[in-house]
Amino acid sequence: MVNQLVKPVNKRGLSQQKIEAMTGYIYILPALLIIALIILYPIISTVQMSFYGYRFTDPTSINKFVGFNNYIYLLTNALFWKSLWNNLYITGSSVAIQMVIGMIIALLLNEKFRGRGIVRGLILLPWVTPTFVAAFMFSWILDARFGIFNILLVELGILSEGYPFFTNLETVVGSVVLAYVWRGLPWVILVLLSGLQMVPETLVDAAKVDGANAWKRFWNVTVPSMKYIIVITVFLRTIWTFNTFDYLFLLTGGGPMNTTMTWPLQIYKTAFETFMFSRASAMGGILLVFMSVFMVLYLKFTSGDEEL
Repeated sequence: MVNQLVKPVNKRGLSQQKIEAMTGYIYILPALLIIALIILYPIISTVQMSFYGYRFTDPTSINKFVGFNNYIYLLTNALFWKSLWNNLYITGSSVAIQMVIGMIIALLLNEKFRGRGIVRGLILLPWVTPTFVAAFMFSWILDARFGIFNILLVELGILSEGYPFFTNLETVVGSVVLAYVWRGLPWVILVLLSGLQMVPETLVDAAKVDGANAWKRFWNVTVPSMKYIIVITVFLRTIWTFNTFDYLFLLTGGGPMNTTMTWPLQIYKTAFETFMFSRASAMGGILLVFMSVFMVLYLKFTSGDEEL
């Protein structure tokens, strides 16, 4: 019995468990080095560059230390705060609409009807469509002269002529939100539908026996059972939408007159249009800190810690 409790030890005094642990670290070491090379090194370099006055058109400025001047400039810049507001508004609006419409469609698809599998497959088309194709297609649909949506409105007598949704200051933000909703809705539907299928039918049947109507069954049974999935979906969609660059760049490029400018777009324009790499690095550092808050909350929730 005593011999069974004693861990095997090699000549150097290492137990078998420690040897296995060290072997595991050796196996994952190449992956860790690759991660450090392609993720950690660029992050460290970006943060370091944000404290310098480097501009691509002036190679000698790479060694010009400016301290927190880049951050001070950004925090006192009106466009920086406008971009943040656009980011928050577009992200919050699109994610909220996706969650509401996504839940409604998921509830409908959870019911049995003829051709349900075909409908589920067709709903995924916007999500699997390449970003360039999706942006071009949505821009074409809302085009003032040739867009099918404008043609339909003119034929119905609602408009006398096509309306420039993506170039008008009053409608461009709403058009972008609509494009974001169309693009991300299929993923939300798919996740919520999978969550609905995991709701215990016994709880739903018990609620029916107690006389609860459809709304009460949904609010008191379905939503609590899907609370974890709903929160995770909101977190992921918020992080992904906030960081979106390519889709918005292809739709509006931040215009007109910076009406749809966001942080990722401003970082790109600062770096590759004005060539002020250090200032763009400072914006990237602020964005990293900003999104780290969401990541910490997400990881804390997924780890099972209820104290959010």
